[in-house]
Amino acid sequence: MRRVSPFHRWYRKLALAERVYLALAAYERGDAGEVYALIDKCRSADLVGYGCALFALGFTASIVVVRLLASEVLTVKLYEDLAGQPGADPALERKLVSLLERRAAMWCGFATWCRDQGHNPRRVLHMAPLGLDERDPVFFIVQNTIDYIESQTQDPHGFVPTPEQVGEWYAVFDDLFPSSFLDGEPVDDERYG
Repeated sequence: MRRVSPFHRWYRKLALAERVYLALAAYERGDAGEVYALIDKCRSADLVGYGCALFALGFTASIVVVRLLASEVLTVKLYEDLAGQPGADPALERKLVSLLERRAAMWCGFATWCRDQGHNPRRVLHMAPLGLDERDPVFFIVQNTIDYIESQTQDPHGFVPTPEQVGEWYAVFDDLFPSSFLDGEPVDDERYG
């Protein structure tokens, strides 16, 4: 028999933002029962909005994970190319620095956007449908990449993105996940209607 949380009876009264926050926490700890209970106890009127919010967060997290993995592959390739050169190649070095700066800007934009939405960015990454648990090699690569980016942005000699670069990525994530998903209001935008 499945153990039911005593809080499940209150789930019908949750606001959409609260439901999404609890779902993120449940995804992070791998609690499928909690995720299903949050869906099960969702009012019919809120179910579409809740599903859209989770889908948009998962899509956003997937974009971040794929870009981090792709940048890791490109970084390794550029390091190999630099190591294979008998002398310094300024063009390759500039490519590498540019890649690392863009990767840092993307992560910083995503992290800032997540915090502004009231979420932990690492927790949101658990929404990516790539099986991000601690035994998965993808999880290890992504977490190490994030740790590296965060250490570099704290280092005065590291790869610190400009506020403009971070702002550009913030805007991308804001477009992917409009705040209307959390407040339940329809999107009021000429592009959609």
